[in-house]
Amino acid sequence: MSESLKSPGLKIIRAPSSSGSVSGSDVGILYILGIFAWGEVGKPTEVMAPTERERKLGGYIPGFYSAKAIDLAFMQGGISKVVAVRTAHYADGVLTAKKASTTLKGYNDGVEDRPKANTFAIKAKCEGELGNRLNVSTLKAKTTLATAATGAITSITVADTSGVEVGDIIDIADGAHYFRTVVTAIKGGDSCLLIKEITLTNLYAANTTTVMTCTCHMVSTKLSAGQILSSDATSVTLSSALGVNIGATLAIIDTREAAPNYVALKVKGISGNTIQFDTLGTITSIDAANSRVVSEECQIDIYLDTEKIGRQNIGSMNAANEKAFLPNVFKNEYVNIAIEPSTENLLGIIPEALEHVYLASGDDGLAGLSDTDFVGSEAIGNGFNAFDALPRQFAQIICPDGRSATVQKALQACAERNRLWFEGDTDFDMTYEEAGAFVTETAMLNSEFGRINYPNVKWTNPASGIVEAMPQSAAVAGMNAAVWGKKTPGYGPWTQPAGVDYPLKGIVGLEYDETIDNAVRDYLYERRINPIYKFPNVGHIVYGIRLLSTAGTFAQVGEAVTFLYVEHSIANDVFWSKFKSIDDSYRGQGMQRIKKFLDGVWRNGGLKGVIPAKPNVSAPNGAYFIDINSLNTAETEEAGEFYWKIGLATKKAGEFIYFVFNRKTED
Repeated sequence: MSESLKSPGLKIIRAPSSSGSVSGSDVGILYILGIFAWGEVGKPTEVMAPTERERKLGGYIPGFYSAKAIDLAFMQGGISKVVAVRTAHYADGVLTAKKASTTLKGYNDGVEDRPKANTFAIKAKCEGELGNRLNVSTLKAKTTLATAATGAITSITVADTSGVEVGDIIDIADGAHYFRTVVTAIKGGDSCLLIKEITLTNLYAANTTTVMTCTCHMVSTKLSAGQILSSDATSVTLSSALGVNIGATLAIIDTREAAPNYVALKVKGISGNTIQFDTLGTITSIDAANSRVVSEECQIDIYLDTEKIGRQNIGSMNAANEKAFLPNVFKNEYVNIAIEPSTENLLGIIPEALEHVYLASGDDGLAGLSDTDFVGSEAIGNGFNAFDALPRQFAQIICPDGRSATVQKALQACAERNRLWFEGDTDFDMTYEEAGAFVTETAMLNSEFGRINYPNVKWTNPASGIVEAMPQSAAVAGMNAAVWGKKTPGYGPWTQPAGVDYPLKGIVGLEYDETIDNAVRDYLYERRINPIYKFPNVGHIVYGIRLLSTAGTFAQVGEAVTFLYVEHSIANDVFWSKFKSIDDSYRGQGMQRIKKFLDGVWRNGGLKGVIPAKPNVSAPNGAYFIDINSLNTAETEEAGEFYWKIGLATKKAGEFIYFVFNRKTED
């Protein structure tokens, strides 16, 4: 700031504008394509921790490794987020995986043994056999008749009234016959339920006849003081209309035992606490002092086997009120619930009270699984193509379930077109010579966007406690993220993720121990494969930083990843530059933001040389340059184009270290 005034006066000070700086990309993001028990096929799913992986993608599947790979990657301590894409088999472009489903049925009141009608279709949100383990329950309370029931009845005696409320829709069934009605009052001391009158032609015996309810009453109120609901009414004021929605079915009940009047109505409008509805016709009046107003709706509990995993409150809606109904649905992660066309009304659109109704016909779509299902189709957007729709960002990508040459080649292609870093895999049971031939001759992997390591590793399966082989890519990708994201001065994406400082965590062995032999490590390294071996007193380490490239710009991991990190960090900051006038202010703001970011990369050890005083000039020993002159012309400006040309002086790491000793003589 300029010198302050020392006597009365006025001074104008122009402060330098602050244009911010580029923010570095998150280096802990991992993409994974594979076989999972759960999750929508072809849709990227974010997972923040192994517990979330279990919930969103399911458990371990015998013979497949992607779920385990996520856990092993998280175990390394650097992964911030996994984006998983589930694959399955497509036959002629059609997905063979299926979603499990079931249909709930209900029936109207007033008629005994009335045919049931479809109410709600329930379908698993995700394809697969895991959906067959999903089941739903609409049961709220269950008891039995304490005395037989037949003829014209307005009440029943039950063994237990607990859990039953006034307004509940109850199903009464003896195995061969059933009827449905509404509870209008409860005489708890006598275990008596007063009900809307019904005539029974069959005898419902005591103790063997069940009484079940499936309603839950999210709304429970009464008529406002002084109000009376009478014949031909089209509106009424409630003491509180909180929770009442247009399209809902409300039951208005006279709670006096001597006059158990009941009416169900559809809400067509709400104004404050006043609700509007179609004319009721002729009814016996219900006054405020003896009223109870409840919603007629069902509650669907969702289970995986016997574990309750969700609950859905469903308003009592028919197809005509679907628009009012839908906002209350689709709040769970496991099932979709849709209205089934039905001629039933009021009580008939509430499903019957049932417990543990299983979904069925789910299929994982693994029969006929082939390389094509991993490679995917651009038209369908499956396989690796699913990642193309994601925002461009710095991330690693692996495919531990697709270890064939075709799939690994497609993994490389996906990384290159999306500018990702990939960790490749060889298949199990490969000798080091077979691995060398696989990389150089069969798959012909050749890229500056990834590396491959040998051999595969072993870990202790946390679910079974058994030591088993695992594709090494997950452990290495997790270790990469831990190294690049280490919150210590000098560390960053330029840090070479290899060597004794960074042992792989959770690894208890290797599929083959050949890499203990220096000659084997030489053989692999010459073929651009980084050996993994157990270093004495340290643990299992990646012993190399070779890229898969044979003749590219870079040879080492740190250089290539530095460029990817800087590219994504700057590219993700360009939002500020769009639609700005191309002038000195634009050039200066951009130069300041990028320079500040690159200065930070240099100070943290990511670039060699010195910070240039004038970044637009390429100095022989400069850490970087930012050129905005050579590619920008009057023609490019006229076309609305502007080019930033950026050069980075990346650092090499020592790979081949020689100590030259000589006998010292007097000379």
